[in-house]
Order: sequence, then structure tokens, then C-alpha cells
Amino acid sequence: MGLELEELERAFPPSIELVSWNGEVLKYKLTSHAPSKLEWSLTFGDCLHNYRSSLDALYFGVIKSLADRHQIALDEKMETSIQFPICTKAKDFKNAKGLKTYGTDIFREDLLLYQPFTNYKDMEHRKAQPLEQLRLLSNKDRHRQLNIVQTFLSDYTLFHEAGLEVTSGRRITYRDKPNEYLFEFNVKNGKASDRIEFIPRFTTGVVPVEGTLPHNSVQNLLGLISGQILDYIEKLEFHIENDLGKLLNNLGKN
Repeated sequence: MGLELEELERAFPPSIELVSWNGEVLKYKLTSHAPSKLEWSLTFGDCLHNYRSSLDALYFGVIKSLADRHQIALDEKMETSIQFPICTKAKDFKNAKGLKTYGTDIFREDLLLYQPFTNYKDMEHRKAQPLEQLRLLSNKDRHRQLNIVQTFLSDYTLFHEAGLEVTSGRRITYRDKPNEYLFEFNVKNGKASDRIEFIPRFTTGVVPVEGTLPHNSVQNLLGLISGQILDYIEKLEFHIENDLGKLLNNLGKN
């Protein structure tokens, strides 16, 4: 998704207007021309679906392997309802489908690696864990409620001649014009003929809705999630005796 986001950002560059500069006070107006929110949201939703499906496929492969060792056939209801457990409460983890019936002690211990309830005591921090955010965001997307993805102004840089000193700055936003920003800087040792270049930097983030958290960078969030998924694959793969290569190949395609 990273390359797609970079291409979309380049297709909608911001406009930068010098409002005024008298050698002491510098004002710039920035207008962000954000890409289609729908296009970004659909792409983000595809990534979430693939990540969640990868975890579910991994978990199902282990549960089926454990059941086969005991010569127990999974019933159709169990096969269609098994999901990788992502839990903010210990009791939910203990009663996770498949794990409660077929799980071994070492498998349960390995599943604890990034479980939200194992890392923090308070619920707010548990909800902020990457896998819990994956669960919340993917559930929201699955029920046809798109996660709104848009650009955020993350930072800026001022390039100016030697000797000038920017002593303070502030950013003004407008409630009725959320894509416009006014920047005002106080400058020492300057004159109106001096050139100061304003360079903004943007990230692509997720707007928080219904329990999800704000994420200023979609790429960072997906990077954290994918890193934990890869760690789980490495930790859990030895639990699978049958068709390990086929399972991991399918995960790689996602």
C-alpha cells in the first residue's frame, strides 16, 4: 500500500501561497488537495482484510493440525467460526474457539505473544495495541462502514538565508475550511527582500470512529501490524505438521 499512497499524494499536491512578508512577520496559506477518501478507504480496507485473513488462516492451520493428531474431525460450524483470538480480556482468550478444545499449553503460551491483555493493565492501552486496532478496524470495514482515510499535515520546514532567526510560529485552522491552514512566523534580522521557503510534509492517516484510535500514518500502523503477524508466523509454524509449506505460501500471497 505504501507505493500506492505515495502515488496518490503526488497526484494531489498542496498549494502554497505567500500571504505577506515584511521582514518581521511571515504569513503563508496552505491548501491541501486531498485525494478521494473513498479510494484510500477501499485500499486500506483491502489491506486490513488480507492481514486479518492471514492470521485466521494461520490459526486455523494450527487448530486443524492439533485436531488431526487426535484423529478428530472439525465440524462445519467450528471450521467456519474459528478466528485468530485477539483479546483485551483474559477470559475471552481462555474461551477462544478451537483453543479451548484443541490447544496445548505451549500453543497457548505462544499465542500470548502480542495479546492486548498481556501487555497493559488498563483497557485504553490495550485498545491501542496494533492487533486490537486491526480487529476493530477490520470489523468496522467488514460491516460496510468504511474507515475514513485522509491526509494530515504532520510537519513543515522553513528554508532561509543565514542570519535570519525565526523566533516563533503558529498555525491557524478554520472549522469551515478543514483543508486550509494559515501559518504565521515572527522573524528577527530579516528584510522584505529575503527569501524564505515553506515546505510542508503530509502523512496519510485514519480518522477515529466508534472505538478506533486516530492514526497519523497508515503506513506506520500497517507496518506495526504486519511485523506482529510475521512474528506470529515464525513462532507458530512449528505447531503445524501437515501442509506447512502450502499454508505459508497462501499467507504470502495475501
